[in-house]
Amino acid sequence: MGSLLSARVLTGAVVLSLAVSGLVAGTASAAEGPDIRSTVSVPSGTYLPGDPITVKLTVTNVGDRGAYYLRKHEQYVSGTGFHIQDISDWGDLGPGGLGASYLPGQSREYTLRGHLGGWGGGDARFKLGPLSRNDVNPADDLGEALVPVVSPETKVVVSGQIYGDADLNGAPSAGEGLAGATVELRNNEGARTAVTGADGGYSFPGVATGKYSVSVQSLPGGWISHGHQELRLDGASPEVKVPFRALRPLAESLRVTVGLDQASYPVGAEAEIRLTLTNTGTRPLTGIHVACDRIDNRLQLEVPPEGWGELGYDAAGATVQPGQTREFRVRGTVPAHGGVRGYLYQSCDFYQLEEHSDGQPSGLLVAKVTGRDGAVSGTLFDDRNNNGAVDAGEGLANQEVRLIDLDNGHEFTAQTDGAGLVKLAGPAGRYRMTVQGWGFVRKDVVFDVVAPPSDFSGWAHVLRPIPGR
Repeated sequence: MGSLLSARVLTGAVVLSLAVSGLVAGTASAAEGPDIRSTVSVPSGTYLPGDPITVKLTVTNVGDRGAYYLRKHEQYVSGTGFHIQDISDWGDLGPGGLGASYLPGQSREYTLRGHLGGWGGGDARFKLGPLSRNDVNPADDLGEALVPVVSPETKVVVSGQIYGDADLNGAPSAGEGLAGATVELRNNEGARTAVTGADGGYSFPGVATGKYSVSVQSLPGGWISHGHQELRLDGASPEVKVPFRALRPLAESLRVTVGLDQASYPVGAEAEIRLTLTNTGTRPLTGIHVACDRIDNRLQLEVPPEGWGELGYDAAGATVQPGQTREFRVRGTVPAHGGVRGYLYQSCDFYQLEEHSDGQPSGLLVAKVTGRDGAVSGTLFDDRNNNGAVDAGEGLANQEVRLIDLDNGHEFTAQTDGAGLVKLAGPAGRYRMTVQGWGFVRKDVVFDVVAPPSDFSGWAHVLRPIPGR
């Protein structure tokens, strides 16, 4: 009896073992082949329609056979759309070449730059990845992403205060609100304006979520502000505060003079800039800087950054007490291009805050640069048919042309040929031209005689007879 029971137990164990072995073998047999699995990760956050997004796509072959010739696939699921902006981000999954190959266990990551489309009625839900032939589990070939998108029906309030910082403490104080200022809130669909109340406050209620700019359009009483801010309204806060600081024009209390130690220089000479600052106000002026080369026209003196001293961009700035006059001297080198053009030209402005550029005192440094001769040619004509072109017979033939150097008064003359062409040759510089009995239609014409390698030839200017001449 005991032997029979033992045999039965042993037989059952063998049967169970065989069943388990068969189950495992059956599972392994079902999994034979490529098995592409994709996952998509999106940076956390709240998104607006149209926002750029960089997503990470990870593709792995978890099967026991290779997957070959795979191509990208994008699938819209629901809500707001998502679009890959550069197809090259797909790499070997893109349309070029033979496609991607994945050996068993192989994994690769793709960085895909894209952007959300317009509001699609809900969050962006989409799938990305490759589609694999003969995949044993095609359900996970594509990875699904869910991007939370804020509805434009969500409303917020944009508000703030515009204050005139009379005490220069960088914050609004009692009585500093500016009434009657105009503020603009703008997006791609248009603009709204608001006028500040007695306390300088303004408000834009019921603003749809999205991207906006808010800026100060006008200020009362001569106050200045370059107030401008870009806003991203995602509904995280029901009200967004945007204050703006206004200042008095620096020119109201700072008088400046600028000059050079000589009226002319050769190329390579050292010149001295003389700057005089006088505080005519009742408060100390602090943090004053000078900018003398905002436009790099290559005609300004070459001054190293440290050469500007306490007035320099990276310095703390100069302080001028009420009633005080301070003089600063800065040395620079006359540039080679100044010789080509025949003059120096350097505009200087003085500021406390870079963003408050209106109302800044300024001055101009101009000097003759000597030593180079130049030439230029062009046509003078009477545009009798008003077509803006030089036609046959319209050139001012055989006319004497007189030029006066604007920087040192030097004069020379030239003669037009039978077609009105005039060749001007003389010291490089900028000149005012006159033709006896004729006047230029444009009153601001300045003729540059330039040295090589520059050449300003080929111009044409219209003149009209002067009545009674």
